[in-house]
Amino acid sequence: MKKKIEIREILTSNAILVISALIMVCCAFFLFMDYCKRQKAEELMEEMAEQAIETKEEDESQDQEMETDTEPERFFVSVDFDMLHEINPDIYAWISVPGTNVNYPVLQSPEGEDTDYYLNTNLDGSSGYPGCIYTQLCNSKDFTDPVTILYGHNMRAGTMFATLHYYEDEIFFKENPYIYIYTEEQTFVYQIYASIWFHNYLLMDYYQNFESEKYIDNFIADISKYNGIIDSSLKIENTDKMIVLSTCAGSSRSNERYMVIGKLLNDEEVADIPEELKQRAVAYDNICD
Repeated sequence: MKKKIEIREILTSNAILVISALIMVCCAFFLFMDYCKRQKAEELMEEMAEQAIETKEEDESQDQEMETDTEPERFFVSVDFDMLHEINPDIYAWISVPGTNVNYPVLQSPEGEDTDYYLNTNLDGSSGYPGCIYTQLCNSKDFTDPVTILYGHNMRAGTMFATLHYYEDEIFFKENPYIYIYTEEQTFVYQIYASIWFHNYLLMDYYQNFESEKYIDNFIADISKYNGIIDSSLKIENTDKMIVLSTCAGSSRSNERYMVIGKLLNDEEVADIPEELKQRAVAYDNICD
Protein backbone atom coordinates (compact mmCIF):
# COMPACT_ATOMS: atom_id res chain seq x y z
CA MET A 1 0.00 0.00 0.00
CA LYS A 2 2.84 2.33 0.95
CA LYS A 3 4.57 1.63 -2.38
CA LYS A 4 1.38 2.46 -4.28
CA ILE A 5 1.16 5.80 -2.49
CA GLU A 6 4.81 6.52 -3.28
CA ILE A 7 4.28 5.61 -6.93
CA ARG A 8 1.19 7.83 -7.06
CA GLU A 9 3.14 10.71 -5.51
CA ILE A 10 5.95 10.25 -8.00
CA LEU A 11 3.51 10.18 -10.92
CA THR A 12 1.76 13.26 -9.56
CA SER A 13 5.07 15.11 -9.17
CA ASN A 14 6.12 14.14 -12.68
CA ALA A 15 2.77 15.26 -14.07
CA ILE A 16 3.12 18.60 -12.31
CA LEU A 17 6.62 19.02 -13.72
CA VAL A 18 5.43 18.17 -17.24
CA ILE A 19 2.48 20.56 -16.98
CA SER A 20 4.72 23.30 -15.58
CA ALA A 21 7.19 22.78 -18.40
CA LEU A 22 4.40 22.95 -20.98
CA ILE A 23 3.10 26.16 -19.42
CA MET A 24 6.59 27.68 -19.53
CA VAL A 25 7.01 26.65 -23.16
CA CYS A 26 3.61 28.14 -24.04
CA CYS A 27 4.42 31.37 -22.21
CA ALA A 28 7.78 31.61 -23.95
CA PHE A 29 6.10 30.98 -27.30
CA PHE A 30 3.48 33.68 -26.78
CA LEU A 31 6.11 36.13 -25.52
CA PHE A 32 8.20 35.41 -28.61
CA MET A 33 5.19 35.89 -30.89
CA ASP A 34 4.34 39.16 -29.14
CA TYR A 35 7.94 40.32 -29.57
CA CYS A 36 7.85 39.42 -33.26
CA LYS A 37 4.60 41.32 -33.71
CA ARG A 38 6.04 44.40 -32.04
CA GLN A 39 9.17 44.18 -34.16
CA LYS A 40 7.10 43.88 -37.32
CA ALA A 41 4.98 46.90 -36.36
CA GLU A 42 8.03 49.00 -35.55
CA GLU A 43 9.79 47.94 -38.77
CA LEU A 44 6.68 48.96 -40.72
CA MET A 45 6.87 52.40 -39.09
CA GLU A 46 10.55 52.73 -40.02
CA GLU A 47 10.02 51.60 -43.59
CA MET A 48 7.09 53.95 -44.01
CA ALA A 49 9.14 56.88 -42.72
CA GLU A 50 11.88 56.10 -45.25
CA GLN A 51 9.42 55.79 -48.14
CA ALA A 52 6.93 58.54 -47.31
CA ILE A 53 9.30 61.26 -46.13
CA GLU A 54 11.62 62.82 -48.66
CA THR A 55 14.05 65.50 -47.52
CA LYS A 56 15.69 67.37 -50.34
CA GLU A 57 17.38 70.64 -51.13
CA GLU A 58 15.41 73.53 -52.46
CA ASP A 59 15.66 74.36 -56.15
CA GLU A 60 19.26 75.15 -57.11
CA SER A 61 18.40 78.46 -58.77
CA GLN A 62 16.56 79.49 -55.63
CA ASP A 63 19.55 78.42 -53.54
CA GLN A 64 21.88 80.58 -55.63
CA GLU A 65 19.71 83.65 -55.15
CA MET A 66 19.54 83.11 -51.39
CA GLU A 67 23.08 81.84 -50.83
CA THR A 68 25.45 83.86 -48.66
CA ASP A 69 28.74 83.08 -46.98
CA THR A 70 27.04 82.48 -43.65
CA GLU A 71 23.64 81.04 -44.56
CA PRO A 72 23.43 77.25 -44.09
CA GLU A 73 21.82 74.92 -46.62
CA ARG A 74 18.05 74.84 -46.47
CA PHE A 75 16.03 71.68 -46.77
CA PHE A 76 12.36 70.93 -46.87
CA VAL A 77 10.28 67.84 -46.32
CA SER A 78 7.83 66.23 -48.69
CA VAL A 79 5.31 63.87 -47.10
CA ASP A 80 3.71 61.40 -49.50
CA PHE A 81 0.22 61.24 -48.01
CA ASP A 82 -1.10 59.26 -50.98
CA MET A 83 1.31 56.48 -50.13
CA LEU A 84 0.48 56.75 -46.43
CA HIS A 85 -3.24 56.48 -47.15
CA GLU A 86 -2.62 53.26 -49.07
CA ILE A 87 -1.12 51.82 -45.91
CA ASN A 88 -3.82 53.21 -43.64
CA PRO A 89 -6.51 55.75 -44.61
CA ASP A 90 -6.76 56.99 -41.01
CA ILE A 91 -3.36 58.72 -41.26
CA TYR A 92 -3.93 62.47 -41.46
CA ALA A 93 -0.70 64.09 -40.24
CA TRP A 94 2.96 63.50 -39.52
CA ILE A 95 4.82 64.51 -36.35
CA SER A 96 8.53 65.15 -35.99
CA VAL A 97 10.33 66.23 -32.82
CA PRO A 98 14.00 66.96 -33.60
CA GLY A 99 16.43 65.46 -31.14
CA THR A 100 14.13 62.54 -30.32
CA ASN A 101 13.00 59.38 -32.10
CA VAL A 102 9.54 60.86 -32.63
CA ASN A 103 9.01 60.76 -36.39
CA TYR A 104 5.66 59.10 -37.01
CA PRO A 105 2.31 59.33 -38.74
CA VAL A 106 -0.63 60.64 -36.71
CA LEU A 107 -3.91 58.76 -36.88
CA GLN A 108 -7.48 59.12 -35.73
CA SER A 109 -10.04 56.35 -35.65
CA PRO A 110 -13.00 56.78 -38.03
CA GLU A 111 -16.41 57.79 -36.74
CA GLY A 112 -18.13 54.88 -35.06
CA GLU A 113 -14.93 53.29 -33.78
CA ASP A 114 -13.62 53.58 -30.24
CA THR A 115 -11.87 56.92 -29.74
CA ASP A 116 -8.77 55.13 -28.37
CA TYR A 117 -8.75 52.47 -31.07
CA TYR A 118 -5.14 53.18 -32.02
CA LEU A 119 -3.88 52.96 -28.46
CA ASN A 120 -3.40 49.23 -28.97
CA THR A 121 -3.89 48.88 -32.73
CA ASN A 122 -0.97 48.97 -35.14
CA LEU A 123 -0.73 50.50 -38.59
CA ASP A 124 -1.56 47.20 -40.28
CA GLY A 125 -4.66 46.66 -38.12
CA SER A 126 -3.07 44.07 -35.83
CA SER A 127 -3.76 44.47 -32.13
CA GLY A 128 -1.17 45.04 -29.42
CA TYR A 129 1.91 47.19 -28.93
CA PRO A 130 3.34 49.55 -30.01
CA GLY A 131 0.07 50.98 -31.30
CA CYS A 132 0.16 54.34 -33.08
CA ILE A 133 0.45 58.03 -32.36
CA TYR A 134 -3.14 59.26 -32.41
CA THR A 135 -5.68 61.88 -31.41
CA GLN A 136 -9.11 61.20 -29.99
CA LEU A 137 -12.28 61.91 -31.96
CA CYS A 138 -12.98 65.01 -29.87
CA ASN A 139 -10.03 66.73 -31.54
CA SER A 140 -10.37 68.10 -35.06
CA LYS A 141 -7.83 67.03 -37.66
CA ASP A 142 -6.92 70.56 -38.73
CA PHE A 143 -5.23 71.50 -35.43
CA THR A 144 -7.56 74.46 -34.91
CA ASP A 145 -8.73 73.34 -31.46
CA PRO A 146 -7.48 75.32 -28.46
CA VAL A 147 -5.67 72.18 -27.29
CA THR A 148 -4.81 69.17 -29.48
CA ILE A 149 -3.65 66.08 -27.58
CA LEU A 150 -1.52 63.37 -29.17
CA TYR A 151 -1.14 60.05 -27.36
CA GLY A 152 1.63 57.49 -27.71
CA HIS A 153 3.09 54.63 -25.70
CA ASN A 154 6.28 54.94 -23.66
CA MET A 155 8.01 51.92 -25.23
CA ARG A 156 11.04 50.39 -23.54
CA ALA A 157 12.77 50.08 -26.91
CA GLY A 158 12.80 53.87 -27.17
CA THR A 159 10.13 54.04 -29.87
CA MET A 160 6.83 55.94 -30.05
CA PHE A 161 6.79 58.64 -27.33
CA ALA A 162 9.49 57.11 -25.10
CA THR A 163 12.18 59.63 -26.02
CA LEU A 164 9.96 62.55 -25.04
CA HIS A 165 11.40 61.87 -21.61
CA TYR A 166 14.61 63.49 -22.90
CA TYR A 167 12.81 66.75 -22.10
CA GLU A 168 13.22 66.04 -18.41
CA ASP A 169 16.75 67.31 -18.93
CA GLU A 170 16.87 71.11 -18.88
CA ILE A 171 19.77 71.36 -21.33
CA PHE A 172 18.01 69.12 -23.84
CA PHE A 173 14.82 71.14 -23.33
CA LYS A 174 16.61 74.36 -24.27
CA GLU A 175 18.49 72.89 -27.23
CA ASN A 176 15.47 71.15 -28.84
CA PRO A 177 12.53 73.51 -28.42
CA TYR A 178 10.34 72.73 -31.45
CA ILE A 179 7.66 70.29 -32.58
CA TYR A 180 6.69 69.98 -36.26
CA ILE A 181 3.33 68.76 -37.54
CA TYR A 182 2.84 68.17 -41.27
CA THR A 183 -0.57 67.78 -42.91
CA GLU A 184 -1.60 67.71 -46.55
CA GLU A 185 -2.50 71.39 -46.35
CA GLN A 186 0.21 72.98 -44.23
CA THR A 187 2.98 72.75 -41.67
CA PHE A 188 2.58 73.68 -38.01
CA VAL A 189 5.51 74.67 -35.82
CA TYR A 190 5.13 74.60 -32.04
CA GLN A 191 7.57 75.93 -29.49
CA ILE A 192 7.80 73.76 -26.39
CA TYR A 193 6.49 75.54 -23.33
CA ALA A 194 6.61 72.79 -20.70
CA SER A 195 7.59 69.22 -19.98
CA ILE A 196 5.79 68.07 -16.85
CA TRP A 197 4.47 65.19 -14.81
CA PHE A 198 0.74 65.84 -14.88
CA HIS A 199 -2.23 64.17 -13.24
CA ASN A 200 -3.60 61.07 -14.93
CA TYR A 201 -6.99 62.54 -15.77
CA LEU A 202 -8.31 62.54 -19.32
CA LEU A 203 -7.61 66.16 -20.23
CA MET A 204 -10.53 66.51 -22.62
CA ASP A 205 -12.97 65.31 -19.99
CA TYR A 206 -11.40 67.14 -17.07
CA TYR A 207 -11.29 70.48 -18.92
CA GLN A 208 -14.61 70.04 -20.74
CA ASN A 209 -13.03 69.82 -24.20
CA PHE A 210 -11.55 73.29 -23.59
CA GLU A 211 -14.82 74.69 -24.88
CA SER A 212 -14.50 77.99 -23.02
CA GLU A 213 -11.72 80.34 -21.95
CA LYS A 214 -12.37 79.37 -18.34
CA TYR A 215 -11.17 75.80 -18.90
CA ILE A 216 -8.22 76.92 -21.01
CA ASP A 217 -7.18 79.34 -18.25
CA ASN A 218 -7.51 76.55 -15.68
CA PHE A 219 -5.28 74.28 -17.76
CA ILE A 220 -2.61 76.95 -18.22
CA ALA A 221 -2.66 77.67 -14.49
CA ASP A 222 -2.47 73.98 -13.61
CA ILE A 223 0.63 73.45 -15.77
CA SER A 224 2.72 75.51 -13.38
CA LYS A 225 1.52 73.49 -10.37
CA TYR A 226 3.18 70.24 -11.42
CA ASN A 227 6.78 69.05 -11.39
CA GLY A 228 8.75 69.66 -14.55
CA ILE A 229 10.39 72.31 -16.70
CA ILE A 230 8.65 75.44 -17.96
CA ASP A 231 9.99 78.03 -20.40
CA SER A 232 9.03 81.16 -18.48
CA SER A 233 10.15 83.35 -21.39
CA LEU A 234 7.35 81.93 -23.57
CA LYS A 235 3.97 83.43 -22.76
CA ILE A 236 0.83 81.31 -23.17
CA GLU A 237 -2.60 82.92 -23.42
CA ASN A 238 -6.08 81.42 -23.73
CA THR A 239 -6.23 82.48 -27.37
CA ASP A 240 -3.13 80.47 -28.29
CA LYS A 241 -3.31 77.06 -29.91
CA MET A 242 -1.51 74.36 -27.94
CA ILE A 243 -0.35 70.83 -28.57
CA VAL A 244 0.09 68.21 -25.85
CA LEU A 245 2.20 65.09 -26.40
CA SER A 246 1.05 62.67 -23.72
CA THR A 247 2.60 59.37 -22.68
CA CYS A 248 2.57 57.11 -19.66
CA ALA A 249 5.02 57.66 -16.83
CA GLY A 250 5.76 54.04 -15.99
CA SER A 251 4.60 51.71 -13.22
CA SER A 252 6.34 53.75 -10.51
CA ARG A 253 4.17 56.79 -11.34
CA SER A 254 0.94 55.15 -12.42
CA ASN A 255 -1.19 58.06 -11.20
CA GLU A 256 0.61 60.50 -13.51
CA ARG A 257 1.26 61.11 -17.19
CA TYR A 258 4.28 62.72 -18.74
CA MET A 259 3.46 65.58 -21.11
CA VAL A 260 5.35 67.84 -23.47
CA ILE A 261 3.31 70.96 -24.21
CA GLY A 262 3.88 73.37 -27.08
CA LYS A 263 2.50 76.68 -28.34
CA LEU A 264 1.69 77.16 -32.03
CA LEU A 265 3.86 79.80 -33.68
CA ASN A 266 2.75 82.21 -36.38
CA ASP A 267 4.74 83.21 -39.47
CA GLU A 268 6.58 86.02 -37.74
CA GLU A 269 7.54 83.84 -34.79
CA VAL A 270 8.76 81.08 -37.09
CA ALA A 271 10.84 83.60 -39.02
CA ASP A 272 12.50 84.63 -35.76
CA ILE A 273 13.68 81.09 -34.98
CA PRO A 274 17.50 81.07 -35.05
CA GLU A 275 18.67 79.35 -38.22
CA GLU A 276 20.71 76.79 -36.31
CA LEU A 277 17.58 75.68 -34.44
CA LYS A 278 15.29 75.35 -37.43
CA GLN A 279 14.56 71.78 -38.38
CA ARG A 280 16.29 71.13 -41.68
CA ALA A 281 13.08 69.46 -42.81
CA VAL A 282 10.79 72.47 -42.46
CA ALA A 283 8.67 73.31 -45.49
CA TYR A 284 9.49 77.00 -45.53
CA ASP A 285 6.78 77.97 -47.99
CA ASN A 286 4.12 76.04 -46.13
CA ILE A 287 4.19 77.41 -42.57
CA CYS A 288 0.75 77.99 -41.12
CA ASP A 289 -0.70 81.39 -40.45
